[in-house]
Amino acid sequence: MKSFPKISSPIVLSPMAGVTNIAFRLLCKRMGAGICFSEFISARAVAANKDDLSGIIDVAEEERPVGIQLFDNNPEIMLESAKIVMPACDIIDVNMGCPAHKIMKCGGGSALLADLPRIKEILEALSTLDIPISCKIRTGISQKSIVAVQVARIAEEAGCAAIAVHGRTREQGYSGTADWSIIRQVKEAVSIPVIGNGDVRTPQDAEQLMNKTGCDMIMVGRAAMGNPYLFKQISHYLKTGEVLPQLSLPDQAALLSEYYALLQKYGIARVSTMKQFAQLFTRSYPNSSVFRGKLSLAKTEEHVRSLLDKFVRQTYREADREIGRKSFK
Repeated sequence: MKSFPKISSPIVLSPMAGVTNIAFRLLCKRMGAGICFSEFISARAVAANKDDLSGIIDVAEEERPVGIQLFDNNPEIMLESAKIVMPACDIIDVNMGCPAHKIMKCGGGSALLADLPRIKEILEALSTLDIPISCKIRTGISQKSIVAVQVARIAEEAGCAAIAVHGRTREQGYSGTADWSIIRQVKEAVSIPVIGNGDVRTPQDAEQLMNKTGCDMIMVGRAAMGNPYLFKQISHYLKTGEVLPQLSLPDQAALLSEYYALLQKYGIARVSTMKQFAQLFTRSYPNSSVFRGKLSLAKTEEHVRSLLDKFVRQTYREADREIGRKSFK
């Protein structure tokens, strides 16, 4: 069995479509993520474009170790595509958790949780590679079909280096509450590393997830989308018990500017992507709803940056006025 890559932190960035591009992964890595996973990638797309994977696979040497996540339900195609991407990554992950209809329609993602023999075939095929493999699952298709422990045992027997468990069913999507007790059941059932996932929004959540499940690593997803700094907060809290304060708006804007620069460096800057992350990075700040309304109408990169600069300056002025009022009193 190949081992999970050595990482500097037990906090893992979850693969997320439209989010975990190379720029975002590098940002999260700098903020303290131990390893980051790519957006989930179609194994068929990799196989069909094996001579030119630009725009499909983008990995920087400085972000390694890095994981690439693939999806499909065909063992031969999964193996073929894994061989193609293998030089670009340090671990290959199989998507068995995505609840999106378009992924499930082709038999991938959480649709595999209804076909355990097929899971076994896929993982056994990939285990022949000279690279560690892992898989990311949900607890089951529905509350009536909880299969996480069975899948984890299959994964261990097939030679997986780790398994990530999102504590929700496919039927739940992203609603309701993650059931951490099932993550604990998985941890108790296998000896391979278990990565706990679901409802980690704060450093305290991360600590509770580890304490309640015994998981070896924590996977953070949606909570990091507008706040990569969360990785630093979690890492610091687990080491010291101290909660670092939220970034000031100017510091958060600087982080966003760094993200924009990385998008441009790797040739993936899109106005839609810039707008998406400007919305996410400013959502928790005062008066940001007005800014986000204007942002939705922006058509160019320059317009997005202009609106952001204006919003930051306005926030500074309001903060100065508030300090002045308190001093006067």
